[in-house]
Amino acid sequence: MQDRLGSRIATALLVALVLCAPARASAETEVLTGKHRVVYDIIGPLGVERIVNYKNNGYEIRVLDEPDDYSKRVLVEIDLSPLQSTAGFPITALPKDLRQFLGPEKMIQVGHPDITRKAREVTAGAKTVAEAYDRIANYLRDYITYDASQSVQQDALSVLRTARGSCVGYTTLSIALLRSVGVPARYAHGYLPPGYEWGITQEFWGVKTSGGGYHAWIEVYYPDAGWTFSDGEYSKNFVDPYHLLRYIDGAIDHPGPGDATLSVDEGTTYTLVEEVNDTIPIDGSPMPEKTILARQLGNERIAGAIRGRVRNEQGELIKKGEFIKWNGPRGEVHELNQGEYALVALQPGSYVYSIRAEGYAEQRLTVKIEGKELVEKDIVLQHGTNIQGKITSDLSAAERDSARVLLWQGTSAKVFRLDESQGFAIDGIEPGGYKLTFRVKGRELLDKVVEANAGQTVKLEVPLERRGWIEGKVLDSSGNALPRAKVYIKDGKVWTGTAADSTGRFIFYGVEDGQHELMSRLPDKSETRASVQVDARGGANVDLRF
Repeated sequence: MQDRLGSRIATALLVALVLCAPARASAETEVLTGKHRVVYDIIGPLGVERIVNYKNNGYEIRVLDEPDDYSKRVLVEIDLSPLQSTAGFPITALPKDLRQFLGPEKMIQVGHPDITRKAREVTAGAKTVAEAYDRIANYLRDYITYDASQSVQQDALSVLRTARGSCVGYTTLSIALLRSVGVPARYAHGYLPPGYEWGITQEFWGVKTSGGGYHAWIEVYYPDAGWTFSDGEYSKNFVDPYHLLRYIDGAIDHPGPGDATLSVDEGTTYTLVEEVNDTIPIDGSPMPEKTILARQLGNERIAGAIRGRVRNEQGELIKKGEFIKWNGPRGEVHELNQGEYALVALQPGSYVYSIRAEGYAEQRLTVKIEGKELVEKDIVLQHGTNIQGKITSDLSAAERDSARVLLWQGTSAKVFRLDESQGFAIDGIEPGGYKLTFRVKGRELLDKVVEANAGQTVKLEVPLERRGWIEGKVLDSSGNALPRAKVYIKDGKVWTGTAADSTGRFIFYGVEDGQHELMSRLPDKSETRASVQVDARGGANVDLRF
């Protein structure tokens, strides 16, 4: 059985004839809503394989135009509205025509004691078919390690025993486990067009890759919702519209022998004529441990979420930008999805995040989540201002590496580094007045006040004269560092202070030639002093000991 060509791992693109994409690990289920449709023009010099119009719960494939045997225009659309299924588990009655999807097949060893035992173990306590499938899907997502090696057997029993498999292995074992607990399931065969494949990120899916290839996934039956596709590697209760369905075992016949094909290896080409994607994450769960995408079940939420649209002052969507979820000083950065953002899998608490886009002022927000609610928060960004500049003095490599530009906002500062040309850029800040501090080891310490208007880019050229510096550590009587200790330098009659870092180290920049007095004082009022000589051609090192 041929599988998908192309790797999900960004560092390696597997080029082989028959590969399924390995899954990428992360930390949660991401629940999506919305619709996603694509239209392809498929042209093949040997003929384009027959494509059957088919629709189930959430997926539709339809041939829009077929002028000859060598070309087709095909629509694939997915609908991620909630899957409305409350059918009880185990299933107590089934139509006769569905019972064929409960038994064993080649590579699907339904009835084997090991498979039956595992299926019952994983679904124990499930009250609905949807819950039973969700447990099986989560188990397989974490249990199976992707492996498309020729030496790896892809039948259900082998995959259960080795915990290794490709898309074929995911599919055979998924079907075997579902059928073993009385849930009809069947094998779907398809093709992934070149250049399109899953992109499971906290932001988007649809990462473009080279390649293309045959693929396998499953179709699960819900007594009150019908048949629904799932891809064991990536998605629960839906597949993306890059899954071109070819046939389904026991439901849609194989296209049959002949030269007609969908394979790019035989010269078939795919042109993306149309794509409309308004899907967005709305919920999330910490299970399974590896990331998987999902469709919402009913109207019940799993956790809290925040989502919204980002517009400018004219009401237009700002389609490119990023949103940052803050955890103290650290941020988790995601891209906007066509002007929309979403934070999911949120537990009760306060969340700080900000929105950035080129040419606009960054906006920071705090939203409180009380429980499992979805908070809608649309954002309007104002046109921002930019400050760009360059230190014009000829800095050594060491000086350039030590250089920092501090943009002060109240008592806190954002820190920027110089690039190789000694330049810096501060983009997307709110209009207004700002103080900048230029700090370079071996140069003067310089403050500049800048007034920036909306839509304006302020250009600065900053020369810095040579100066010395004083650095050292604050130590106790045993030689141990005293983190965060206050350190002061005397400038005439005025003492100027700083704080040692977590290792007890301190530094004063832009120190004039001459003798300087230092002092450190502890909370218990004890203090120590030292005197040090500085010249502009270098710095001085001194440790302050208590």
